[in-house]
Amino acid sequence: MSPEDGRDDAARDLEAVSLPRGSGHPDQFEGEEISDLVRLVTACDIHGALIERRSYKPPMPYTDASAIPRA
Repeated sequence: MSPEDGRDDAARDLEAVSLPRGSGHPDQFEGEEISDLVRLVTACDIHGALIERRSYKPPMPYTDASAIPRA
């Protein structure tokens, strides 16, 4: 945990990527600099967005959305 804010690195990483910025990782990390936890949460978030109905799109079938990471 970080003594200055009481949060550990994983919590800070997840908070950073959850902020809507639209320009990739907020600290401009690339490749191996992005933690596995952040990669997993991001993949889950994208999958959820694909299969959920939105005001601007119908839901994508689960099997279609699940096949995307394998493409």
